[in-house]
Amino acid sequence: MATTHIITFNQLMRLFKQFQTSHPQLNDFDYGQTYDIGTSRVMQFPYMWATSEIDSTIQVTNKVVQPFENLTILLCDKINEQRNILNSNGENSCNGQEVISDMKLIALDLVTEIVNNWGQYGVSIEGDVPTFVVSDETDDKVNGVGIRLTLKEKYLNCEIPL
Repeated sequence: MATTHIITFNQLMRLFKQFQTSHPQLNDFDYGQTYDIGTSRVMQFPYMWATSEIDSTIQVTNKVVQPFENLTILLCDKINEQRNILNSNGENSCNGQEVISDMKLIALDLVTEIVNNWGQYGVSIEGDVPTFVVSDETDDKVNGVGIRLTLKEKYLNCEIPL
């Protein structure tokens, strides 16, 4: 899918899907609002979910148009609900801490993939990548890590005659 042209949002989502498919620990990927996770079908754990929680921007400077896509990526796995055999509290009382540890490494893999390989598609990370812990107490009972990406996308300014 190498391109020297504008990359569409759909192509960007396909890049995330390709990452998920090629990663040995991830079993599923989708995009949408977080309240949509697992609503039409059960997600296969561990999964990656992309959402647009933060507005994206189009920067205009001296007639140059530069799009920036702001995405939140969630990397989650199911918590293994079991009897607390470690006699400990918090995330170490189940596999919650283990899930967070694994998902942080997958987040690093994703950032490394984007930095090293997505430039050929005109996509790069702008600035630092904030990370945060994800915990879901709904029926899914997942833990994980979220990252916030600002992706700078290649755009070729063109004039459309009116």
